[in-house]
Amino acid sequence: MSSAVVGLLIQELPKGGMMMTRTLILGIAATIVAAPSGAFADTPAGNQQAQNTSDAREIVCRRMPPPAGTRIGPRNICRTQAEWDLLQQQNREEVERQQDASHYSRGN
Repeated sequence: MSSAVVGLLIQELPKGGMMMTRTLILGIAATIVAAPSGAFADTPAGNQQAQNTSDAREIVCRRMPPPAGTRIGPRNICRTQAEWDLLQQQNREEVERQQDASHYSRGN
């Protein structure tokens, strides 16, 4: 909906309740203009791979809780997304290893 059409619609409205109607029309117009932009958000496969590699190099800072029993506040740790992913994978593997080890009995 172009601004000229919105302008014509606003001019034809009666004086009573014009402010509410104007707000409604402008809201609808903004929704119509913004809605198609989401339809083009898909990226081709080649760009997706390039985007993933740039995301892997992006620096991500996370707030870590303080050690238990201390008065030291939380601290921020900054790493690349690839480092965070690797750390998460290593932690997951360690937890699985510990769980597997607990299933075996030591014998009697």
